[in-house]
Amino acid sequence: KVTAQGLNARNTNSHFGSSIDLRGDLMIVGSPYLTHDKNPVVPTQTNYGGAFIFLRTNGKWAQQGWISPPVNNNGSYQDATSTLFNPSLYGSSVSIIDENTIVIGAPNYKNSKGNVTGAIFLYGFDSVNYEWVLKNAYESPFTDNSQFGYSMDYRNGILVVGSPNTGFTSYSNNTVSGTNIGSASIY
Repeated sequence: KVTAQGLNARNTNSHFGSSIDLRGDLMIVGSPYLTHDKNPVVPTQTNYGGAFIFLRTNGKWAQQGWISPPVNNNGSYQDATSTLFNPSLYGSSVSIIDENTIVIGAPNYKNSKGNVTGAIFLYGFDSVNYEWVLKNAYESPFTDNSQFGYSMDYRNGILVVGSPNTGFTSYSNNTVSGTNIGSASIY
């Protein structure tokens, strides 16, 4: 059994274990409703999420660290502000690419245009400073509340990212209309 360690790591309703990925001796566990004070500019963030990294050494799992959502220039999280979708759900999905690269999904993340569409975040391990560093953020390719990053999986060099709320007006030769039709983006 593993549990989250650290300040505010095990608060009520954090949903630790909502997503999990394991590769060799590396495990990542999502906690999409985690409340924490890791952000020095805005000290207490409610329900912003996180992901915990564990390493197995000599058969025992130990927490290596944890990752919180990236902050913008004013110190606030790029996050939805409506009552229903307040948390970004950062950590709803997690995927390990290799021992030095992970991806974390936030399906309610607010994009650069202010729309709640979702995003995924690619991190690399910095072995000099012994920390996970944000390498890139990928916003949803959709304009609606697609929840890009709701689910994902990586196998054989391919990352597939789920967007269950995507709506389409047409698809190929068939006409499909409506919302929450969904899609899977392949990278």
